[in-house]
Amino acid sequence: MMKLYGNIVSRASRCLWMLDELGLEYDHVSLDWIKQEHLSEEFLKINPEGKVPALVDGDTVLSESIAINLYLAQKYRTNGLWPDREADQAKCFQWSFWAAAELEPVTYQRYREYYFKNEDQRDFELIKKVDGLLVKLLDFVEHNIADTPYILGDAFTAADLNVSVVMEHLERSEFDYTERPSFYDWYKRCYRRPANSKIQEMRAPHAEKLFKMIKSRN
Repeated sequence: MMKLYGNIVSRASRCLWMLDELGLEYDHVSLDWIKQEHLSEEFLKINPEGKVPALVDGDTVLSESIAINLYLAQKYRTNGLWPDREADQAKCFQWSFWAAAELEPVTYQRYREYYFKNEDQRDFELIKKVDGLLVKLLDFVEHNIADTPYILGDAFTAADLNVSVVMEHLERSEFDYTERPSFYDWYKRCYRRPANSKIQEMRAPHAEKLFKMIKSRN
């Protein structure tokens, strides 16, 4: 059976969403950060970098969450997540690479300030700078959903999943969507789908435990 390695409070949750969205059977192998199981000899044979997530599907071994999601959507092609038209398939790659290369380096800076630091330790100048950078990025998304419910049109695809799962950094860092209702509506349509709601419900108690531990050390 296919195996996904990684603690649910990590980018592995992105791939768990994709797996459930596709309706696939898999074994989730959680790894304990505290015990450094991601650096165990056994796991390093799967991913020598010692990073999660990692997917083992028969003879295929992959790391990098967005790459794993593209692989799964393209190979298994259930529930419409991988479009039929080649042009739309190319757009799925484009948006996924954009999410990883352009969007996440910005959104993660904001998330890091809120999740890993107490309020009196946060760099609000950095947060202000990040929010300025976000204007152009969110404009780009809004431009592409101006006349359609999803990025590629009427159907939810891997493009929407891979972009919205990076956008979660904003919601987790108290980002104000007041002036972008159309964007927030798109985000909610994607991120709160039943498959991901299930994953997020499972993630919540683990995330809260980790959050409290981090805060207690600050």
